[in-house]
Amino acid sequence: MTALLAIRKGHLDQIVTVQQDAVNEVKKNGGSSAQLVVGDQIRLRDLLYGLMLPSGDDAAIAIADTISGSPASFVKLMNNYAHQLHLTQTHYSNANGLTNMLPNGQVDSSHYTTATDLAQLTRVALQNPLFAQIAELQRYVLPATSTHHAYTWETTDNLLSHYAGVTGVKTGYTVEAGYCLVFSAINAGHHLIGILLDDSDNDTDQRFVDAQILLDWGFHLPLRLPRYSDSQKS
Repeated sequence: MTALLAIRKGHLDQIVTVQQDAVNEVKKNGGSSAQLVVGDQIRLRDLLYGLMLPSGDDAAIAIADTISGSPASFVKLMNNYAHQLHLTQTHYSNANGLTNMLPNGQVDSSHYTTATDLAQLTRVALQNPLFAQIAELQRYVLPATSTHHAYTWETTDNLLSHYAGVTGVKTGYTVEAGYCLVFSAINAGHHLIGILLDDSDNDTDQRFVDAQILLDWGFHLPLRLPRYSDSQKS
């Protein structure tokens, strides 16, 4: 959702200045990082790769700051767009997907989604050419300039290099959600989207194994052609 909104609401050539809150987010919550350096000025278009490939929580905060002025304001955009897409079982409380902890030590239960909603969101996102391009890339190199350091971002999605026809999309992990995967693949003109939530709580690779099993199963299903009565109704 963060990547899709950045593409829709931002200007791809606008400059994102990495602020301290982006780096602090990773340190404070043990999140995954694009290794951003405070003060670096990076084009939004480039930073999207740092968001998606290494699952950069720091990139998510930097993007939210730039698009909306603050992460909290960006979250309002996320929830508004989720409503527009009829994602009725989804609600965001941050821009990076990490678990929010309340002052009393309890998990913030206002941050949630479902497999069905994730599949719908993925279907919409993959219709955007730039998002689709980023989602299936395995490595992105951003050379140093006078305004930012050099960055090399590698995908966390091992499925891209292990299954022919995979077009993405995104890994995820928190202690509460376990190891998750949103995946997409095309074979013989057929496009499948799959969602694995809490696939394992201790094995980061099991989700990739299970995704391959599901894709093999899906692509071997017989193609259901519309019956005459179905076509008449439509």
